[in-house]
Amino acid sequence: MGQIQPKRLSGIFYDGAMASLVDVRCWFTEHPSSVDESYREHFMVALGFSRRLAAASGAALLHAVCPSLCTTTASDRVKEMCDEMMSRHATADCDEADDLAVDDRATIDAAFAAMAEAELRVSSSAR
Repeated sequence: MGQIQPKRLSGIFYDGAMASLVDVRCWFTEHPSSVDESYREHFMVALGFSRRLAAASGAALLHAVCPSLCTTTASDRVKEMCDEMMSRHATADCDEADDLAVDDRATIDAAFAAMAEAELRVSSSAR
């Protein structure tokens, strides 16, 4: 028969035995380079966002248990991180990322406005 053709499985090209090292390396370098960062720089930035999201999640959990606590903490942190992320995209040398950042920001603003409106309806109906 003919030569075995590489198959795609979960993002890895393989020839029936092992993944291509070049393809695996792309998992760690392609996205960081698209935002003009090294792997290490991107790792540290993403880790910082992860830490802050965990703290915001804790504030949201506290708010769920006792609604008078941390009333805007989680949403304030998410908005701050969104602003930071959008400014990071704006400095990247990628027009497409800038377009996405504008669209994403509008979507996020609309979602926060809808959540605030829903919260007002719930709080006024509870009175």
